[in-house]
Amino acid sequence: MSLKFPARSGLAAALAGGLAVLSAGLIVPTSLAAQSSAAAAPDPDTAGGAPAGDAPVLPLPRADAMVAPDAATAVGRAAEAAADTDAARTEIATEAEAVVSELAPGSGVPLLDAADVEIDDFLWVNRLVIVFSDTPADPRFTRQLEMLTARPADLATRDVVVIVDTDRNSGSPARARLRPRGFSMVLIGKDGEVDLRKPFPWDVRELSRSIDKTPLRQQEIRDGSR
Repeated sequence: MSLKFPARSGLAAALAGGLAVLSAGLIVPTSLAAQSSAAAAPDPDTAGGAPAGDAPVLPLPRADAMVAPDAATAVGRAAEAAADTDAARTEIATEAEAVVSELAPGSGVPLLDAADVEIDDFLWVNRLVIVFSDTPADPRFTRQLEMLTARPADLATRDVVVIVDTDRNSGSPARARLRPRGFSMVLIGKDGEVDLRKPFPWDVRELSRSIDKTPLRQQEIRDGSR
């Protein structure tokens, strides 16, 4: 049996024709699309005004020009500060020597610079009175030396050597070991141990009494060695 489809109605035929027209209007020929894409794409040989692969090479800056001006200024200031520090330390040392030289002559009390000695060098030989200050201008430092040099015989009898340090940045062995803060008077026994520490000037009579109370000094008195 053969099937026969009825003929399209007029309305259906009209709709079919209209869709065909719309579809035809939306189709863009391949040749036109290719031409539009080619026109929109930039030419790599002319983009930016220079051919591809021939971009200009900028020279590297010199090594000395790579240091920022602020960094160079900071280095210069650091060098100046170091020079000022060295000059200040030299001045402090000179002032300390002047103070000691005024008090030491004829006193009979050995006065040594802490930067030149080690505490252990005097072990079982001498007692040490170490006088610390941040500056030789400290009146407590001057007063302490006046007290010590006023009674040299009492110190000599007890084998006392006086050591001074008037620079808080000296880094002397005594300062590194005892870590004073500001002015300090420290008594070190012959055994190398701290027997007394005072934050103010100490009279030689009181200092002598403190020494005489130690077991080693009492043994020396009994033996009549000093």
